Amino acid sequence: MAIVGGRNINVFVGLFTATAPWVGGAYINGTAEIVYLPSKGHLWVQAPMGFALSLVIGGFFFVNQVRSKNYVAVMDPLQETYGNVMGSLLFIPPLLGEVFWFAALLASLEKQTLSHDKYHPQQLKLGKVYTFEVLGSIPWQTYFQRVLSTASLGQARLVSYLSGCGCFLMFIPSVLIGAVAASTDWNQTSYGLPSPLERGESSTILPLVLHHLCPVYISIARLGAIAAAAMSSADSALPSASSVFAHNIYRKLLRKKATETEVL
Repeated sequence: MAIVGGRNINVFVGLFTATAPWVGGAYINGTAEIVYLPSKGHLWVQAPMGFALSLVIGGFFFVNQVRSKNYVAVMDPLQETYGNVMGSLLFIPPLLGEVFWFAALLASLEKQTLSHDKYHPQQLKLGKVYTFEVLGSIPWQTYFQRVLSTASLGQARLVSYLSGCGCFLMFIPSVLIGAVAASTDWNQTSYGLPSPLERGESSTILPLVLHHLCPVYISIARLGAIAAAAMSSADSALPSASSVFAHNIYRKLLRKKATETEVL
C-alpha cells in the first residue's frame, strides 16, 4: 500500500503530482526552443498537446479498469494475462523509457548535448508524431501511480482530466518566451551578436531570455524554478521504475515470499 500512498491521496495533491512529472525542464526548455526556431515554430510544439491528451484519454479509457481491480502497478494486468515471466520481460521497454526520460531531464539542467536538429523527425507527419506521444505517454507507472493513489475512482478520473488541463496550460509561458526570443534584437542586449540561433545555442533560449532580458532577481528565481521542474519529474521517474521492479519482479518472480517490509 505504500507504493500507492495508502490510496488516500486527495484531489489537490493528486493534481499537482500528476502534472509535475510531465512539465519538467525538458518540456519547458524544449517548448521555448521549438517556438524560437524559424524552421519549426508553433506547429511543431508537440509535447503540450500530446501529454495533455494522453492524460485525458488515460482517465477516460483506462483508469476505471485499473482501479476496479485495485492494481498497484501498470504491469499488474500484463502479468495477470501473460504470466509473471513474460510480464517481467515487458518491464524492459518502460524501464528504458524511464532511463531516457531521466537523461532528458538532466540535459535540461544545461548539460552539453548534441544538436538534435539532425535527428528531429521532420520527415514524419504531424499526425504520426502526435499519435506516438499521446498513446506512448499513457502506459507509464509514473501516471498510474498517481491515479491508483487517489481515494476513489471518481477522484482518479478527475485527477487525470485536471492534470491534462494543467499540463496544457503550463506550456503558455514557454511559448511566450520563445516568441519573445524570436522577435528580440539581440544586439540591444548584453548577449550581443551573433544571435543564439547563429551561435547554435537555441537549445538554451529560455535561460538566455531570462538572463539577458529580465532583471537579475528573475534570473535567480528561474534557476530554482527550472531545477525544481526538472527534479520533480526526475524524482517521479525513480520511484516509478523502482516500484515496478520491487512489486512485479522481485516479489512476484524472484522472491515470492518477500514480506512487505522487504519489498519496501
